[in-house]
Amino acid sequence: MTQPRVPAEVTWAAALMLAGAVLSAAWGVLNGVRMGHPSGDLLSGGPGLVLGLLEGAVGCIPWLWTAGKALAGRGWPRVVAVVFFCSYFIAVVPGLVVNSVSSGVVAGVAGELLAGYAAIILLWRPASSDFFLAGRA
Repeated sequence: MTQPRVPAEVTWAAALMLAGAVLSAAWGVLNGVRMGHPSGDLLSGGPGLVLGLLEGAVGCIPWLWTAGKALAGRGWPRVVAVVFFCSYFIAVVPGLVVNSVSSGVVAGVAGELLAGYAAIILLWRPASSDFFLAGRA
């Protein structure tokens, strides 16, 4: 039996998840480097860069994994995406409200949240549901 054609909703959701992965990786690297160099001297490298690369990788792997499984026709990534989104929201947004953060950090977090929210909406559209149900059969 052949796999049904991937609907546009799932393709767009995967593209949004890829954008979220890029944002997450970029923010992870920037945060790690900034923690290693509070003075702002980012060119000296060192442990902050390694920590930033690790943080960026850890941040983007769930995005990429969920996108790949959704494109493969699995239905469970929809639920996983909701859990990841809610966990991220609960972990990050209160810190933005309580701490004084730069507008760049707020923009990065907002970009990740918007990408995740839009992807979730697309993954739960009727065409996506039909695609995931067909993949089960």
